[in-house]
Amino acid sequence: MAVAFDAVGPDANGSDVNGAATLSWNHTCSGSNRLLVVSVAVGVVSPDTGVSISSVTYNGVSMTAVTTPVHSSGQDAGFVQMFYLVAPATGTNTVAVTVSTTVDAITAGSVSFTGVDQSTPLTNTATNIGPGGAGSTTASVSVTTQTGDMVIDGMCCGGGFGTGSTQTNRWLRFNNTTTGAGCAASSTATGSGSVTMSYNISQDWWGIIGTNVSAAAAPPPPSSIVPPTFVAASNSTYGTASATKSVSVTTQTGDLLIVYGGADTGATSNPGVLTTPVGNNIAFTLLQSYTTASNTSAFIWWGTESSGGTWTLSCGIDDSTAIWGFTCVVFRGSAGVGASNKAQAIGAPTLGLTTVQANSAIVVFNDDWAGRDGTSRTWSTVNGITPTNGNGLELTYNLSAGVMGSYGAYYNTAGPAGAKTVGLTVPNNQQYTIVAAEVLGVTPGTLATVAWFHI
Repeated sequence: MAVAFDAVGPDANGSDVNGAATLSWNHTCSGSNRLLVVSVAVGVVSPDTGVSISSVTYNGVSMTAVTTPVHSSGQDAGFVQMFYLVAPATGTNTVAVTVSTTVDAITAGSVSFTGVDQSTPLTNTATNIGPGGAGSTTASVSVTTQTGDMVIDGMCCGGGFGTGSTQTNRWLRFNNTTTGAGCAASSTATGSGSVTMSYNISQDWWGIIGTNVSAAAAPPPPSSIVPPTFVAASNSTYGTASATKSVSVTTQTGDLLIVYGGADTGATSNPGVLTTPVGNNIAFTLLQSYTTASNTSAFIWWGTESSGGTWTLSCGIDDSTAIWGFTCVVFRGSAGVGASNKAQAIGAPTLGLTTVQANSAIVVFNDDWAGRDGTSRTWSTVNGITPTNGNGLELTYNLSAGVMGSYGAYYNTAGPAGAKTVGLTVPNNQQYTIVAAEVLGVTPGTLATVAWFHI
């Protein structure tokens, strides 16, 4: 498998703001084995001592710094820093940058990739800075890579650009020249030995970061993939108001957990925002969420068990007057999660999901703000499988008539990788919010924690 460029955000011009502490834009991720990289340049006129990037998030999920800040020419007028997120949520979501204080300039952009190793996505990170004084007209850094990989850089400079990158420009922003980092850019190159990332710039201070984006191993043949094994589902109460709810969960080391839930509007007249689930020291990652006014909210997380046992999983909400609930689903023999998606509309709560691996399971959840009677509910069919309460594939149903209906189910094997439609066909007059996630299987004889399966 080879790394491939997916998308740039917000576009080839990047994004900037002056005299502020925050900057945000939209980025759209798609495909499998995903990685998102954000480069941020922070420029200050006064010494930048004590100035730092407090956080960079995508879809509300915190991103990880690749390196410490690289100060332009080693001076104190600004710096560049790079952040990354493995398996970012698919679809269009917000990238948000927060700096510790108001600064003269923030210039940034994002680049996403597919086909990336989900365990060790970045290797051989290198940095470089320009000389002091008047600086120089070339900003460059060399990165060790290999065929199938890609290289990405993030750079800042105090002056403008000449011809830009000698590689493939992804975004380039000429913001201002009052600081040592008021202009910034990011470019990529295909992997092959030692790759030099270089920019032609106006003579000034500069700093640059380059890193290798590692390719995922080739996926196993579809016929050899064993679907994950469903273990159990634990539902909290639905249709009641409470600040915190809990369920008892029994797991083994290596189990994969999917947690979904949602809420109606409460005293704030907005749908409740669920907090990240907490239990047994599992680090849950948010895959998808929707919190639109005058509707229900919906969330779906995943995490991997490292110890096991019988323990309590808890989840909270920001508005204790809202009606809400959540469910924990345990799978065994899974290599991680693949595709995920979300939607919100009026009608039948259906959702398109393009699975990235054969024989995966799919977990789907939706809330109905209209609270329609779902007694005669009918789930969509995938790979000849239709969840029902009788066959055990339906996991959640609760109706608070005229207020909210909650539906949850899973498809135990979705068949060949590709486009699927999950959800319900009846009742088809819902005002719904729906989320879904793919749970990957494994090849016989492999451990469920084999990292290169993680999507």
